[in-house]
Amino acid sequence: MLEHSAVLTEDDLIAIVKSTHEVLKLCAIARRETVSEGLANRLMETQEVAVLHDLFGNKGAALDEQQLMQSWDSIASSPSLLEALVHRGGLPLTVVEKIVHSVSDEMKRHLSSQYKLHTPLFNRAIGNVREWQMLGITPADSNRNPNDDQLVEDLVDDLYSKGRLTHSLLVRALCVGNLGVFETGLAKLARVPRVNARILLMDKGGLGLEAIYRAAALPEGFLGAVKILLRISLEETGFGSVRRADFRKRVIERIHVGRYHQTVENMQYLLSIIGGKILATADAA
Repeated sequence: MLEHSAVLTEDDLIAIVKSTHEVLKLCAIARRETVSEGLANRLMETQEVAVLHDLFGNKGAALDEQQLMQSWDSIASSPSLLEALVHRGGLPLTVVEKIVHSVSDEMKRHLSSQYKLHTPLFNRAIGNVREWQMLGITPADSNRNPNDDQLVEDLVDDLYSKGRLTHSLLVRALCVGNLGVFETGLAKLARVPRVNARILLMDKGGLGLEAIYRAAALPEGFLGAVKILLRISLEETGFGSVRRADFRKRVIERIHVGRYHQTVENMQYLLSIIGGKILATADAA
């Protein structure tokens, strides 16, 4: 009756949703031929996975973008709900961009084809996720740009409080060109304001880097390699403003042209982090 009755009004159905916790009844309402946006919102507020799954799979249900965003934590924690949204179609692009950061590469390809998302924004979103994965960290809101100052500061604060702001992580961040994490992490470990750290890192003579590097107690044997890598990274990103898609390849080429991998301690190790297959290709060349 709840699924097929034409007698029940929207107000009746919303009242039923508010008054019951029986999942079978809620699922039946979610499967109705048409589900208004207001009714769908009430169903999403239940946060019942089975109910949301039936709702998302119902093409006759009107989904509100704002309510989807408010319910996102519950949705993102369920692979079955994410898959249901992927196959549903017709979603707002803001929701699609959220989904991109939470699904497999296969689902990403499906979204890209379905929503014609062969755009710089979409490709950058996928690249951002992979970069976080390379660093071994996951920001609280991975839909935001990894160079967003507040995101980076929140993330570094969280890592520091959990004892995960390691020297290795900061070096890896520099290797992939994430100057925001490198700068903010150094400032945190050296116990100086981020703006001070930025001034020290921009010191052309390199003495500023040496000072904050030692204050942060990073390993002495990597100082020379980090100094060269930072200089190249700043130049290749326009001092942190724009990072090209081929950033890592260009950094590797410059390190090889300068023969730093042969003359600077631990530069070969940093190249292995930066390059992977690109390193092997450069060496062969």
